[in-house]
Amino acid sequence: MKIMTLEKNLTWVDIENPAEADIEYLKTNFNFHQFVLGELTVDLPSSKIEKFNDYVYIVLHIPTFDNVANTTIPHELDVLITKEALITVHHRPIQTLQEFAEQHATPSAVQKCTLDNSGKLLYDILKHTMVFYSRQILHINDKIADLENKIFNSKNGYATPITISVIKRDVLDFRRNLKPKEHIFTTLVNDMSEFFGNDAKLYFREILHDYKNVWDVLENYKATIESLENTNDSILSAKTNEVIRTLTVVSTILFTIGTTLAMFHTGIFIGIPIFTSGWHSFAASLFIITTVGAVLGIFCKKKQLF
Repeated sequence: MKIMTLEKNLTWVDIENPAEADIEYLKTNFNFHQFVLGELTVDLPSSKIEKFNDYVYIVLHIPTFDNVANTTIPHELDVLITKEALITVHHRPIQTLQEFAEQHATPSAVQKCTLDNSGKLLYDILKHTMVFYSRQILHINDKIADLENKIFNSKNGYATPITISVIKRDVLDFRRNLKPKEHIFTTLVNDMSEFFGNDAKLYFREILHDYKNVWDVLENYKATIESLENTNDSILSAKTNEVIRTLTVVSTILFTIGTTLAMFHTGIFIGIPIFTSGWHSFAASLFIITTVGAVLGIFCKKKQLF
């Protein structure tokens, strides 16, 4: 547990992997409900915001891209805000919180806005988190650009379905983690002026605006990947049809040759002078060539080959 006094009447308490002693500290020094304290020790499935008489309780899930697992993993961050203190609780290191702590290690680093006490700190943390969100989704843009290059500029001219599925999963995971934040930010704008002061609405509205910008980018990614997927499917379908068309022609030719040879082998042409004379080999070859040519002519006329 880290306790930092940022201003005369502003304290930030950061607790990672809360132990029994940490919960006892919060119970002793703050008027938090026992049910809320109990939730701090477990992982909650969804984000939420709750307002009590003298504090606000927020549960956030910070989507963080894992380069090893190649997927987005949500990290839970519980925030308790009183008039003069802000408490953050998390079960594992959270990159955006670590970066914020390093950048705001001194009181002079806290942004100068008119929010009172803990509201100022909450605004700063949320603002930094939205910047972190924007940075986290950059890898999706890079993957989409690489996918577009594979489809339109590569030798193969298409991408594998698994490549597209991985990108779609990234967009889906981030959207699923980000969407519940809209309710939290909207509540901060509309319902928290009494707790944080009248100026709070202006600053939390900026956070809501940042959220919508990130969401719009994800919507654009979603539309782009779906369009590229449709294009890729069309290319794969055309290539598949081309292969099937070629195999059909080849199999028809082989069938024709095999049938002709079988006819000669069974003696079906016995009694026909040209097939029983010394020219029978030439006649058989000419018959096969003529038959194959007729088959090719039929395919070409129906535009099934060229």
